[in-house]
Amino acid sequence: LTPTTRVTERGGWGVAAVAADPLHTHQLVAAVGVGNVERSGVGFASYTCSPWVVQGQGLGWRDERSYPDRLWDRSGRTYDYTENTTGGELRVGQGMVGITRRFFAFAAAGASNSRPVSSSEARWSNQPAISGDTPFIGQERYLEAVVGFASGTTFPTSYTREDGSRIALSYRHSGLGGDFEGDRLMGTGSYVLSVWPSAGHQLVVGGALGWSAQPTSYLQGRFQIGGSSGLDLPRGYGSTVAAGDDLVGWTTAYRLPVWRPWAGLGTTPFNVRQVVLETFLEGAKASSDHPGGNGAWYRSAGAELRLNLEIWAFRSNPGLGWARQLDGAEDSTVYFTLEFTR
Repeated sequence: LTPTTRVTERGGWGVAAVAADPLHTHQLVAAVGVGNVERSGVGFASYTCSPWVVQGQGLGWRDERSYPDRLWDRSGRTYDYTENTTGGELRVGQGMVGITRRFFAFAAAGASNSRPVSSSEARWSNQPAISGDTPFIGQERYLEAVVGFASGTTFPTSYTREDGSRIALSYRHSGLGGDFEGDRLMGTGSYVLSVWPSAGHQLVVGGALGWSAQPTSYLQGRFQIGGSSGLDLPRGYGSTVAAGDDLVGWTTAYRLPVWRPWAGLGTTPFNVRQVVLETFLEGAKASSDHPGGNGAWYRSAGAELRLNLEIWAFRSNPGLGWARQLDGAEDSTVYFTLEFTR
């Protein structure tokens, strides 16, 4: 059982737990907590069965997602749109769970239902002449296919995966009698290079490329840059600064331990392994014509200082970060996280 800032893929503060047999042929994951903005209840559960060549996985969730300043009234005052989405998904494929070098591929079918959070809706529903991006409210049914490769390795002295890559390509079609129709193609990749293995130094590079099309341009169907609905790329933009049908982004970072005590706290199961510094530079662009098209670049630079802890056999990396916007308002922000984002 561990605290987390990602109860679901869309975030959330809470606790998470993982249970598995020694060979990881059966794995159960569960998490519960509250959303980042309206503090509505969120949760996630999954079960993976993988004793055979073909693996099966079932997932269920209730999450909270916020789109800052995407609605406004006649006077120009802006409002956040925050929703709860409840859904489930079944997956069949290979390589979905593993801690070794592997290819993975799976097909999925799922359904979800999206509704505005009542506390958020109360702030803008009675205002005259509300306009802005059209939010989707209703049921989505979809099919999805994902293929990829992962080769990251964790050594006894590691604070996160290193010496490896992770690449994933996904295609999603929404429709099938649901209220939302559209298609999305998304590719992500990252590579971690141990440039000084004995000292724990890492160079991290990564990128993202996305394309989407939808008959009705809903808020949720577009790629977001910044805010809690973004992809954490680039870091440091607390509010949504751009949205579009296409996305391109990149990141580069350098990590190194600055203190390595490897000290246990008395007879407790807590072990302070090392303090890690990460510096980063990253950027992203959302556009409406094609990836890398007519949008503006938003970049940021900053640093994160993390405490690499071990509790029994579980490792965590809580830390503080500072990021400076290099475009837009050029503000600076300080934030707290519990894990590496790349």
